[in-house]
Amino acid sequence: MNHSKHFTVEELQCPTTKKLKLEPGFIEDLEELRTFYGLPMMVTSGCRTQTHNEWLIRRKYSASPNSFHLIANPQYGCDTCAVDIRRPSPTRLHKLVSTALPLGWTVGFAKTFIHLDMRGKYSNLSPIIYTYN
Repeated sequence: MNHSKHFTVEELQCPTTKKLKLEPGFIEDLEELRTFYGLPMMVTSGCRTQTHNEWLIRRKYSASPNSFHLIANPQYGCDTCAVDIRRPSPTRLHKLVSTALPLGWTVGFAKTFIHLDMRGKYSNLSPIIYTYN
C-alpha cells in the first residue's frame, strides 16, 4: 500500500489473514474522498480474502460473493476497491454522500455502515446507489 495519511494498514487489511492488496490507485481515491469530506472515516471493513468473505456469507452478513472488497476478485478481475465505514450522523452522512458521488463512488446504505467502492473505475460497471435489506 502506498502511504496513507488517514488510513492504517490494520484497518484496511483482511481481519483473518492480515493480507492487504488494494487495486492500484485505490488508496489515492480513498485519500481524495477523505480530504474533500474533511471529517474522520472509521473503516469497519477493507480487504477480504475469498475465505473470509465466504465466512461472512455463511454467518448471514451482507457480503456479496462478488464483493469489491475481495482480493483477486474473480468476477471483475480487480483487487480490493471498496471499504465500509461506520455510518456517520445524518448531517455528516449528507456531506459524505454529497462528496462521494461527484468523485465517482458507489454508495451503499446499511443501518450501521456505509459501503463505498470505485466499481466505475476498476470494473466495467457504472457507479450506483443502493440500500441493504
